[in-house]
Amino acid sequence: MALRVVDNDGLKLIVSGKEAVNLAVETICTTLNGTSGARALANVLLRAYNAAEQPFDIRDLCMLDQQHEEWVWAILKLRVDGVEPHAVVEDKNAFQSIVDRYWVTAE
Repeated sequence: MALRVVDNDGLKLIVSGKEAVNLAVETICTTLNGTSGARALANVLLRAYNAAEQPFDIRDLCMLDQQHEEWVWAILKLRVDGVEPHAVVEDKNAFQSIVDRYWVTAE
């Protein structure tokens, strides 16, 4: 399933769950690197990857703009359809860097 995303120029794009995962990974590692928005997107990816082990504060979604919210919905829809983010991510090294940086270990 593809969802509508409005970019900064007002152009309407169609983004699938796979595209949303890859856009999120790229954005976390570049544009949003080190920001609360990066943390929020990373936590969505990590929860979709392993929900039982990765905590998530739903209030983090307030840090996202409309475009990133659409990616979240597409990622969640992908996971509901039985596909984990790591299965469709193209840049495995970037995804691993997100895991390394944002994974919360239980104490």
